Parts: sequence; C-alpha cells; structure tokens
Amino acid sequence: MAVADSLFGVTTIPHLSGGVGIAVAAIGIWQSGRVANWVRDGVLRSTEIDHELAPFARQMTRMVCILVSIGVAMVVAGVGTGGLVAFVSASGLGLTLALQSMLLNMASGVALLMFRPFKSNDEIEAGGVQGRVRAIKLMSTELRTAENVHVSLPNSKVWGAEIRNFTTEPMRRLDTLVPVPHAVDAAAAIELLLTVARRVEAAGLSEPIQSEVSDDPTDRPQHHEAASVAVQELREGSTVLRVRLWCRSSEVDATRARLLTEARNALPALPGWLAQSASA
Repeated sequence: MAVADSLFGVTTIPHLSGGVGIAVAAIGIWQSGRVANWVRDGVLRSTEIDHELAPFARQMTRMVCILVSIGVAMVVAGVGTGGLVAFVSASGLGLTLALQSMLLNMASGVALLMFRPFKSNDEIEAGGVQGRVRAIKLMSTELRTAENVHVSLPNSKVWGAEIRNFTTEPMRRLDTLVPVPHAVDAAAAIELLLTVARRVEAAGLSEPIQSEVSDDPTDRPQHHEAASVAVQELREGSTVLRVRLWCRSSEVDATRARLLTEARNALPALPGWLAQSASA
C-alpha cells in the first residue's frame, strides 16, 4: 500500500486497492488496441519505414502496453516483491517453455522482415508447405496454397528451414519427361520434340522480361540456355526423353500444359507410333 500511496500522492482504502488495480489493468488493456492502431497508422504513413512492418509494430505495441498495464495494476494493488517471486517460481518451468517458443517465433519474424527472403504475394515453399504469402506476422507466416487452403506456419519453422522462392527470379527452367515407345526412332522423336519445345518457348517469351528484384541491368536475364531434348532413362517398353526449356516464373503450369498438349498432337505422326499403340 505504501507504494500505491506514494505513487498517487493520496491515501487509498486497503480493501479498495485490489479493485483499483483491476480497473487500471482493464483500462490499459482496452486502450492498448487504440495505441497499437496509432503506431500502425504511423508506420503506414511513413515513407522511410517498410510498410511490411506495420502488422508487426501493431502487435508488438499492443503486447508492450498490456504488460505495462498489468505491471502498474499489480503495483497499485499492493502486490509485493515476495508475491511476484513466489508466483514466478511456482509457474517457472511451464512459463519458461512457453516464452521460449514465443520469443523464438518473434525473433524469427523479425529476421524474416529484416532480411526479406520473401515478401507478400510471393510463391514460396517453406516448412514442407508451398503456397502464396498472404502476410508475415509477429508469430507466424500466413500462406494460401494452390488448393485455396489457408496455412499458418510458425515463424521459427519458416526461418529455420530451407526457403524456396518461386517468384524472385522472373524466369524458370522447366523440365518435362515424355515417354516414347521403343518402336519409334529416338532420334526422330528428339528432333520433333525439340521443334515443339522451341515453338512453345518462343511463344511464352515473346515479350521482354524485366526483373522485379533490381533495377540493375546486370540482374536482368539477358541470355539463357537454349531448349534441349535428351534421353533421361530407359524403361521396359519406352525411352523417356527429358524436354528442357525456359519460361516465365508465373507461367510454369501453363507452359507445361501447352508443351504436353503439342507433344501429344505431334508424336503420333512418327513412324511406328500408331503401330505400337495398336499392339498395346
């Protein structure tokens, strides 16, 4: 009580100190959201602070306000040092483990926002999950998979694992396997598929590609490996050919589908293909 009396300069009634402490905590927690929103809006208005930090700044500010409110409420309620030490000791192990996990996720979130291995709307694979980044939060990274499933990954799992970013580079190499029956001449199939691959690649790269990573011309893809077809492996009844070409990172699935469709339409013209199909 002496602490509370000296803090406010008035004499408080002993049995009311607990109620006053609860009121202080309630008001502080209630106002923490308003203060956090004010900090977030300040970050969004700033031209010198990365706007990706806005959700992080809001959550951190709200957490600090809540902790400060609870601390002031405990002082007002007259909770002594001995009581605080006893409480911490009684809940030590569980609280420590919980805080370790939380702080690890928070530290990983800060690292993700500082080093930026990916940003919002990038397509990545991390922690065994592939999807498009919706948000990088204080404790977790939110992804949306190709099946439109929302996935929330702990930041420690994202930062501590291999991160594959499919959006950073404007171009990607596409490898597709095409089985060809042994009755078909492999050299003729390679020549035909090479023609198809070059046509599909030229159609996909008809417009210039600009790198979204940097304005430095040296970072922009000027030349790339030409389309190629080679034998990948031999199986019973077929020779597997690997078709390799380059395409836009945003059009990998569409390019693969077009390549397979054109190959399916062209390959039956090779001698031996129809005979093999009829015998099968």
